[in-house]
Amino acid sequence: LKNIDKLLKFNVNSHKMINKNQDNLFSESLDNNEFDSSSFKFIGVNKKLEMEYESFGFYLTDHPTKFYKSFFGSQNYSSLNNLQNFISSDYEGMAFDVICLISNLNFRNSRTGKKFCFLTLSDDTGSLDTICFSEFLDSINFELKVGSIISVKLILQKMKDTKKYIVASATCFD
Repeated sequence: LKNIDKLLKFNVNSHKMINKNQDNLFSESLDNNEFDSSSFKFIGVNKKLEMEYESFGFYLTDHPTKFYKSFFGSQNYSSLNNLQNFISSDYEGMAFDVICLISNLNFRNSRTGKKFCFLTLSDDTGSLDTICFSEFLDSINFELKVGSIISVKLILQKMKDTKKYIVASATCFD
């Protein structure tokens, strides 16, 4: 028991002495190149947004879809936030065009063996869960992947007791 007390006192005193004359948070052997951010002035917008999302889990400066919405501003694109409002209304069967980012993707197989997937789409106004059926998946000429920016045509359909947005067509901007 006495030896443990001596050991604990030695450890506490040792740490006090290490920190006593400390005047810098970093060690003297720090590699300055590790914290050199001068090359980030020339980084592209998409790469910057990708790094923001990886670091923080959300987009800090802008959502990637904002650029595409401003570029295609003359066309009629809906925002995902507005589409949420239509779910509880009588807009069943209406089609909406949206520029969005694929935030989440989950492929499944039906009982009959047909492939379908659930997509979570997001834009600068919000996010929306959608369904892609096998007919759509067979018709596209690009790979659905998280992080892709796409233009989609969504159709509001009643499925059992709820309404869901079904992806009817899509074009990838990447």
